[in-house]
Amino acid sequence: MDTLYKTIENLCAREQITVTEMCRRSKVPRSALSDYKYGRIKQIGVDKLQRIADYFGVSLDYLFGNEAASYEQDSAEQPKLISDQELLLLCRKVESAPKEKREQIKKMLSQSVDNYLRLMGIDPEK
Repeated sequence: MDTLYKTIENLCAREQITVTEMCRRSKVPRSALSDYKYGRIKQIGVDKLQRIADYFGVSLDYLFGNEAASYEQDSAEQPKLISDQELLLLCRKVESAPKEKREQIKKMLSQSVDNYLRLMGIDPEK
């Protein structure tokens, strides 16, 4: 299978979503990837590829297999409560909510983070 499509599949698997769901969220027609996978087209438009790369937070070079993604190179020296990739996934979930609910979700998340920081003795205003 083509490196590009395989990379996209691997990124989707890492985030535990389907290619179809990623296409919906990144606003890339699923048919474009299917046509590419099955050889009905020879290339995918750079605008579509850029949306996919932006969705995953990787470069176009990474999609083509030419470089490692920065989030794969996380340092093991410093433990994290939550990885940047998990935060990115959380933000994408908020983005996929109906527009009229996003502000409510953001307010609730902000209040939860502030409350947690206060419990930990950290000033959330800093």
